[in-house]
Amino acid sequence: MEAIVFANRSGWELSPLDRRYCPALLPIANRAVIEYTLDDLAQAGVSRVRLVVSNQAREIEALVGAGEKWGLRVEYHLSKVEESVTAVVPRLGLDPSTPCLFVRGDVLRSPNLKNLMVMATSLDGEVLQPLLGRRNAGIAILRPISERLGELEWPLITPADTRGRVIELLPGDCNTLETWRDLLDANLLVASHAVPGLSPRGAARPSAEAVFFTGSHCRLPALAPQAGGGVIGEHCTLDKSCLLQGVVVIGTGAVVDRACRIQDALVMPHTYLGPGLALEGKIVCGDLLLDPATGGWIQVSDRDLLGDSRVATTRPAEKTPPLERTVALIGLTLTLLLSPLLLVTGGAWRPEKRRLFSNGGQHRMGWVLGGGNRGLALLPLLVLVVRGDLRLFGADPSRGIEEAGSLGVWGPVQLWLHSGASDEEVDIVQRHFRTLSPLRQLAMLWRWRRQARRRPQADDTTLTASSAIPGEPS
Repeated sequence: MEAIVFANRSGWELSPLDRRYCPALLPIANRAVIEYTLDDLAQAGVSRVRLVVSNQAREIEALVGAGEKWGLRVEYHLSKVEESVTAVVPRLGLDPSTPCLFVRGDVLRSPNLKNLMVMATSLDGEVLQPLLGRRNAGIAILRPISERLGELEWPLITPADTRGRVIELLPGDCNTLETWRDLLDANLLVASHAVPGLSPRGAARPSAEAVFFTGSHCRLPALAPQAGGGVIGEHCTLDKSCLLQGVVVIGTGAVVDRACRIQDALVMPHTYLGPGLALEGKIVCGDLLLDPATGGWIQVSDRDLLGDSRVATTRPAEKTPPLERTVALIGLTLTLLLSPLLLVTGGAWRPEKRRLFSNGGQHRMGWVLGGGNRGLALLPLLVLVVRGDLRLFGADPSRGIEEAGSLGVWGPVQLWLHSGASDEEVDIVQRHFRTLSPLRQLAMLWRWRRQARRRPQADDTTLTASSAIPGEPS
């Protein structure tokens, strides 16, 4: 049996997403809606498909091609956007006496066409029109001259009188993708195996709560401790500090920056999420942020916050001020001149190369002097200050959690806190330190150095958040 697939919806009801996707190309668990329809047709044994397209016809043809991926022979027919089905069908040159399978390709359904084809061989009647979830699913087997063709036009309306001509297929669901909520629900349900017959694709990787299905060529955080599951597309990059909760769908080519939290949300393909964003129950598509719960949306102009992951951000590189670079150069020169004395003083001053995070989250390797005084051990990092990659005073670069321009060689964490300090304690100290002027920062560190000489060694392992700000009264 020949199949006629309609993919000519405008998608205006999904605005502003209709600017970028026609409904047939909307991604569901990182596959376009039309792909699920073609899967179902191939499983039903259909060999020839006439695909009716309008807007984004080139994009659909680029995705589907000649249908060889499904073992189908696909022919394309152009129509006006949402042109009447009764106006399109007569132009296709179909045999009026032979029933055809008519399918809307911009609706997501559980696969049931194979069952429908079996039923069609044993039933006599002009129309065989199944309902899924008691809704018009946009599927019918009928002759091309039937008056019932209009029931396949958009928007789909469930016939009031279904006696004698409609077969209800109980197993399965249908989502017509008419709202943002429909789109979000379809993604989350398919990603969590909740739609009968539809399974997400990718390598299954267990998490603490469920399973993630991941594509190839991805850079991801550890998924085993994550409190969620879902689908992550190919060529995605997620910072190791990201938190994934509930069910999440992250599109192909997406880039998620540090400290982001994503819960029960959809990140469309090729979207960039800036540092520290929290998404819950939202849809993000490039620079668009949509809230299905309220129906509101905004377009973000700051590409460092939201944008296309294929477009480089415009964030200028923050360089160290010239005065700090000059001071660092003097200190580095003196360190090199005094290095013979350091070697004479004993083997405790052995150079060690450690992994650091410089500004912008780029991985760097830096030299420190093992053993001895903690402050002097960081002197070799002055090389990064001279190059403009670190400030003289600032947050600990080894933590890799601060924004660009705030990382420094010396600071209260590097010089004062013990190595086992909690992240909360570190955050308190560094937030307080950033509120001070450079002169007060230097005075605080100097005051601590004087207090540290009088502090018993045991105190280094008993610091608490209440005493985490050096130089301040407890």
